[in-house]
Amino acid sequence: MSLAEKLSRLIERSEQTDEYWRDIAETDFTRDLHARMKRMSISQAELARRMGTSRPHVTKLLNGGNFTLNTMVKLATALGGTVRIHIADPDTTTIWKDEYSGETLAASQEAAEEVTAKAAKRGARR
Repeated sequence: MSLAEKLSRLIERSEQTDEYWRDIAETDFTRDLHARMKRMSISQAELARRMGTSRPHVTKLLNGGNFTLNTMVKLATALGGTVRIHIADPDTTTIWKDEYSGETLAASQEAAEEVTAKAAKRGARR
């Protein structure tokens, strides 16, 4: 068995675990947090102030903390946002869009390309 085949099998096995899907959700949420902070020009120190917590705690969360739903809501609220949860089939690609007063703000081109590339890789492995 080639190294590529071994890696493919390892990835397929990991996709069967709750930990894998939790890590995907945490990564997606953290990426959204960073993007929103950048868009709003909000530093980690400012986010900590808004949450009533310490900057090291915010840094820990942004570096991949194990989020509870309550923590996710606190982070989103501190950034003037809300948390939306969606259940999708594992073989699908979900693309979010936000609409404001008739305007549509779609995910950035880079993010859309990343999602498309991941979906293509998943399809190639199956």
